[in-house]
Amino acid sequence: MSVKMSSLVWEACLRPEQKYILLALADTADDNGYCVYRRGEEITISALAIKTGMSERTIQRQIAELLDQDTGLLELTKEAVHHSPRQYRIRGDKLASLNTIICGLRPTNCIDRN
Repeated sequence: MSVKMSSLVWEACLRPEQKYILLALADTADDNGYCVYRRGEEITISALAIKTGMSERTIQRQIAELLDQDTGLLELTKEAVHHSPRQYRIRGDKLASLNTIICGLRPTNCIDRN
């Protein structure tokens, strides 16, 4: 677990679903944002759904948005092969500079740091 990545996620102005998914991924990430997979701890869509309490479809939609080239808060580092899941990297550099929510709205709990 990377405290650095978790802290960046906590401080970012994101929709709650995206924040929760990134926090679940940060649980397995190193300080560079790479999700480190250990046997039995693979982060699959179903594992993320169980961990976050969201539906698998919601996880899929939110990950697709996080992977979007415009936002790029999440990077696909390895496609799924056979029975191994996709692997991701949390873009800490993008999270650090994020000051508005992805869709152009600011959540009420975001503090204006200017």
